[in-house]
Amino acid sequence: MTKLVALVLAAGILASCSPPGDDLDAQRSAFLGGRPAPSSEATIVPLPEAYDAVAVPVDYRVIAVSSAGDPTADVIADAAAQWADENGAAFELRVGADADGIEEQLVAAADARPDLVIGLGAGVVDVFALSTSQLLDQEFLVIGAKLAEPTENVTSVVWPGAGFRGTGITPESDADPSAATPERAGEAMSAGFASIRLGVTGVVISLP
Repeated sequence: MTKLVALVLAAGILASCSPPGDDLDAQRSAFLGGRPAPSSEATIVPLPEAYDAVAVPVDYRVIAVSSAGDPTADVIADAAAQWADENGAAFELRVGADADGIEEQLVAAADARPDLVIGLGAGVVDVFALSTSQLLDQEFLVIGAKLAEPTENVTSVVWPGAGFRGTGITPESDADPSAATPERAGEAMSAGFASIRLGVTGVVISLP
């Protein structure tokens, strides 16, 4: 065996023995553009190629919570379900008719212990703002809106026209139904999942 072949084989063995955390560390660095980890509530703008590269673990479970009669939430729900199907994740949708119903569905979702609970659109923000801080051992992702004062277990993805922060504290332009397209919602799902998977939580991801 030549020295060159031996070196190549050794490198391959070392690579195969590298712990999974090494890959996540490299992906986290790419996701953050080489910058230090942000503090909670910070806004970040990761590159699409950075979050598209993050793989979904086997048996990953997602439960989404939505407000009944919200067409924006319906678009996001469809995109989240498609993302789950494409990535082999289990997806369940729970819908509340009003604030009490949304809270009931949120608590039931957390009690089911999924990997991720998703809040869909502006209609769930007020309830999520009150309840997620009491469920700190559960990771939450809010898509198409954000909490005014999130705890570290709540990550949000917003984009122009989809940045509602709560009743009475945000302009109407931050809740534009036409802004929630399937493409935007799908991208938001990918970005939000990647951020949480890489341990970058409690932040707001801003899509351009």
